[in-house]
Amino acid sequence: MSRFLSILLRFLISAGLLALVFRDHSLNDQMLPHLRSLGQEWQWSLAGLGSVGLSILVHAWRWWIVLRQQVPGASFGLTFRATLVSSLFNITSLGPIGTDTYRVLAIRRHFPRQGMAIGASIVIDHLTGLVSMAFVYLGVGLAALKQWPGQAEEVRGLLSGFSTFLLVSSVGIALSVVSLSPAAMKWGRQYFPRLLNHPFMLKTEESFLPMWTAWRSSLFATFISVFVFFFTFFAFYCGVRGVGGQAHLLPVMIAMPVVDMAAALPISISGLGVREKTFQTLMSAFSGMPASTAVAGSLAGWMFNVFWGLIGGVVFILTKPAGKTAREEMESLPASLKP
Repeated sequence: MSRFLSILLRFLISAGLLALVFRDHSLNDQMLPHLRSLGQEWQWSLAGLGSVGLSILVHAWRWWIVLRQQVPGASFGLTFRATLVSSLFNITSLGPIGTDTYRVLAIRRHFPRQGMAIGASIVIDHLTGLVSMAFVYLGVGLAALKQWPGQAEEVRGLLSGFSTFLLVSSVGIALSVVSLSPAAMKWGRQYFPRLLNHPFMLKTEESFLPMWTAWRSSLFATFISVFVFFFTFFAFYCGVRGVGGQAHLLPVMIAMPVVDMAAALPISISGLGVREKTFQTLMSAFSGMPASTAVAGSLAGWMFNVFWGLIGGVVFILTKPAGKTAREEMESLPASLKP
């Protein structure tokens, strides 16, 4: 019952925000003509679809680099398939939680005793992504301040707030990572032996040990994250161009980290409404883009992701992991992941 109420609340929030957007910008008179342009501007539509596909491919590569240190037998093909199918859950009410849950289950079916190690790989995957986003955002922010000196005050307000969040998060990640290092754990056991010798802490230390023994791979995964974000954000630039909008790439690259973070909050269905309103506000401030164009461009970018989510759904239905049929596979999922 609580799960149903949660989904209902997200649906109402998305519907309310979209209704607010469409009230200000007529669906028939403004939004649909923009969206119909996706067919006329098919080059940008194909570029957007390709960009999302590349982001999924590179994301799978990033995760595999981390995962193979935890689970040496995990192949790239298995990792890519799990990442592709998980994109289906990312466009539903389950969002990132459903995505990560499925990724764990998909790999654990082949390596049933490696559940904690697989979970640790996903945690590290997210950590490398957040650190990389901090570098990307700070980099494009500095470029924006240099390119738009007249709007520096407006841009600086957003940059300072979100940059502070990313910097604080990055520092927290660094401290957490250092606290799990072999040297830090050895030092801590001298003062907190009962706590750090607890079976859970020992298992956690063991799961994160490959991050230290294969630190070059972790750094490489962080570097790859830059391309994951670039392709993800570039898809929305293609969406804007596909609906007939005229915009430079830099404003979109500045807006998208904030938009992406807002859309990931578990308050709506697939970020619908939240994403469009945030994108509209930021693009209007950064580039003076008409609100209807910004909303249509955001919807186009979301549609590119939906396309690949549906492809992941087809793969999920057709694949028979561990000798199970698609129906048996669906029934084996936890209740929180079932439609």
